[in-house]
Amino acid sequence: MKYWEIVAHKLSAAGFTWGYCSAVTRHGWRYIVDAYRVDGRRYIVESDELLRAFLELEAACLKTMPQN
Repeated sequence: MKYWEIVAHKLSAAGFTWGYCSAVTRHGWRYIVDAYRVDGRRYIVESDELLRAFLELEAACLKTMPQN
């Protein structure tokens, strides 16, 4: 299992629906990762590395979640 898949699983467990896409630009690969919840929260991150994008998304999404 890749580490970004572990992050994706954490996001799913926290109630987020997530997705990503990739594209080749003249500057190289770009990854866009997003996550949203039914309560209206939505986060979008763009990076040149898939793992970095997921880590930034995890930080943005899960820091706003109340701790149990």
